[in-house]
Amino acid sequence: MNKRDLVIVALVTFCLTSTLFMILPSRSAEPYNPWGDVSGPTIGEPDGTINMRDINYEILRFNTFGDTAKNVTIAGHANKLAYSIENHTIISADIWQTPYLLVDGYSKIVVSIKCAATDGEYLATCRHRGASYSYIMDSLSAPLPHTFIKVYDVPNQEVSFTYLNMELYSVQLWADVYLIA
Repeated sequence: MNKRDLVIVALVTFCLTSTLFMILPSRSAEPYNPWGDVSGPTIGEPDGTINMRDINYEILRFNTFGDTAKNVTIAGHANKLAYSIENHTIISADIWQTPYLLVDGYSKIVVSIKCAATDGEYLATCRHRGASYSYIMDSLSAPLPHTFIKVYDVPNQEVSFTYLNMELYSVQLWADVYLIA
């Protein structure tokens, strides 16, 4: 075998190897996230692979706007963001409270609260629509976790959530309340 044949074999081997690497999917170090997988057999359903079709779908919708109060379907359940607040300051010995949220027609409530305070109290109350009295369905006292998520069966027609800051300083609070059909 002469040098020319050796160079041709090396080039063919290189071309075949690089083609093989382009055909085989590469594996990411990140775990699979179904929220990024939107381009399955029908748009919005995952196909098990996050690829350029998913990225193209998102790029085409970049900087679009919509109504966040509309229901979305997640894992086969219709969900509605009923309340959301970001970076809300609660001064010492003050409270944050949601208005009473109407939960008719939903089966579960998901509450997610993130707050730097650990010395405080969390309270979930419910009542019949328009009633002047309410009763406690859940409470947590200090020490509270910085982030917690609670899931409740719908107990009544209206619910409200309260967070009391018992720290000696102001704290920031983030909270979301979802209703699940």
